[in-house]
Amino acid sequence: MVSDPELMDVLTQKVGERLKEDKLVTDVEGLKKDVSELKDMVARNVRETNDLKVRVETHNKIPRSTQKA
Repeated sequence: MVSDPELMDVLTQKVGERLKEDKLVTDVEGLKKDVSELKDMVARNVRETNDLKVRVETHNKIPRSTQKA
């Protein structure tokens, strides 16, 4: 066991820094996952929006006489 208070302070500081680094790495990995999920959501929304645009364009091309009231 270390009995030198100054050495204990340095060791405690180093351990604290390491824990912060580990937490930051974990946070970065979590953020990467979140960004990936957001990219997927945006891509899905873009596809859905494009599908709706096609539907509207198709609907607008149908002659009014054949459209149901």
